[in-house]
Amino acid sequence: MAGQGKKAALRLCAWLLALAACLGGCAWLTGRASAAVPEGVQMRAAAGVGETLASVEQHLPGAGGAVWQQSALEHGTPVWAVAATAGYGQAAGVRLTQGGWFGPDAVGEAARWAVVPDTLGAGSAPGALLRLGERYYTVCGVYRSASDVFARAATDGRPVLYLSAPVEGEAETLQAQQLVAVASRPGQRAASVAAQAGKALPGLHGTWRDLASLRALPGTLLRLGAALGLALPVFWLLAASWRRMVRLYDGALAGLPARHMAAQGASAAVLAAAGAGAAGCLVRWIGPPAAYLPADNLFDWAHYANLVAAFFQRINGASFPDPLARIGAAYALGAFFLALLLAVCLHGVFAAGRALLQARPHKG
Repeated sequence: MAGQGKKAALRLCAWLLALAACLGGCAWLTGRASAAVPEGVQMRAAAGVGETLASVEQHLPGAGGAVWQQSALEHGTPVWAVAATAGYGQAAGVRLTQGGWFGPDAVGEAARWAVVPDTLGAGSAPGALLRLGERYYTVCGVYRSASDVFARAATDGRPVLYLSAPVEGEAETLQAQQLVAVASRPGQRAASVAAQAGKALPGLHGTWRDLASLRALPGTLLRLGAALGLALPVFWLLAASWRRMVRLYDGALAGLPARHMAAQGASAAVLAAAGAGAAGCLVRWIGPPAAYLPADNLFDWAHYANLVAAFFQRINGASFPDPLARIGAAYALGAFFLALLLAVCLHGVFAAGRALLQARPHKG
C-alpha cells in the first residue's frame, strides 16, 4: 500500500510540473497575441475600399489606410512596399524600436519616408537611404519584426516596409486596400467603430472584420481547454450525487429510518447543487466572442467549419498578405493545441490526486 502511495505521489508531481509548464505557455501565448493583434476593426479589399489614401488621411486621421505593392530593394531583395497613412502604425499595432512614424504632412506632400523592420540589415537604421524602384526613401523609424513562429506565420517571408508615398502612383489617386479603424472610446463596439468611419468616408465599401474578437480568440480557446480539464471533478460531484440518490431510493425500499434518509437526501442535494453550479460557472467563464457564435444552435459544428473554410479562402484569394488576420489565426491555432494539452494536464492532476487519496492508509 505504501508503494502504491509513493507511485501515486510521483505521478501527481509529474503532472503538476507538466501543468505548470503548460500554464506558463498559456500566459506567454495570450500575452503575445494581445500585443500582436490590435483592438479595432479592419476593412480590406484587393481592388480598394472605395477611398483614396489621401482621403483617409484627411477625413479619418485616427485610422490607418494602406496600399500594398510589390517592389525590390536596390540589391534585388523582394519586399512589400506599403504606402500608409500617418495613423496606420498605431492603428495596426506596429511597435517601433528606433525613430518614429512619419506624420500627415509627409503623406499630403508626398515626402518619401520609410519605416522598416529591424531585420533589414544595413538599411534598418534611421537616416539610411533606400531605393525602391526609381524612388529613394529615407528611413525615419524601425519596427520590431516577427520574433516567434506564430508571428512569422503571418507573412509570406518578404520584409514589409511602410512608406509615406507609394512606389507606384500617388496617394491622391490610389484607393486604400486596407483600412484599420480604432475605437474612439473604451469598450466601443465594432459596429459603432465601422459606422463612424462610414460617416467620415461615405465611399467605403467592403466587409469589416472585428480584430478585437480575433485578439480574444486564443484566450477563449485556452479557457475552453481548462474547462474541459476542470469538468472532471465536476463530473465526480454529479456522479457522487447520483450514487447517493440511488442509495436513497434503495433505502426507501428497505424501510430505513427517516433520519438516515434525510441525511442521504441532503448530501445528494448539496452535491448536485455544487456540481450544477460549477458547470454553470465554467460555461460562463469560457465567454466566447459573439462574432464566432452561430445564431441559433451553439453546437452547430457546420458553422465553425464554415468560418475556418472562409478564412483560408480569403487567404488563398488575397493579392497581399493580411498580417493582422493571419497572426490572429496563427495564435488561435497554437492556442487550440495548447488548450488540448491543458485539458490533458488538468485531467492527469485530478486523476493522480484522487489516486493518491485512495492509496492513503485508512485508520480503523
